[in-house]
Amino acid sequence: MKGRLYYCYLGVIAVLCLCSISFAQKQDHPDGTKNRPLKILSKPRPGIPVETVHLRIRATVLVLVEFQANGKIGEVECVNEAGSEIDNLKKYGLVRETIRAAKGIRFNPEIKDWQPLTVKKRLEYSFSIN
Repeated sequence: MKGRLYYCYLGVIAVLCLCSISFAQKQDHPDGTKNRPLKILSKPRPGIPVETVHLRIRATVLVLVEFQANGKIGEVECVNEAGSEIDNLKKYGLVRETIRAAKGIRFNPEIKDWQPLTVKKRLEYSFSIN
């Protein structure tokens, strides 16, 4: 009789351990929710092309960045309005440097119902070369 009771206790303890492990895996967000917004850990600054240093440029480059569920940066595209401003940004290499910087972003992906998501976000990079 004592042996059966002992094994019964072991069974209960094993079930409780398995339940707590399963519960702990689902609580990956500090407040215990199943959803978490995208979190940018680091956003590198774009380099300033040598040919633009003497031009005293003030500009803003807008990019649409794909933050993939696997934690990598996907497609990055410039979304400034077409016209002479975007032509100048490309001409002076500011778009190229902005895209290079955006591809170096480190982040934690957005999570919904415990599943990482691929999302696109618009980011702004400002240049003020005096």
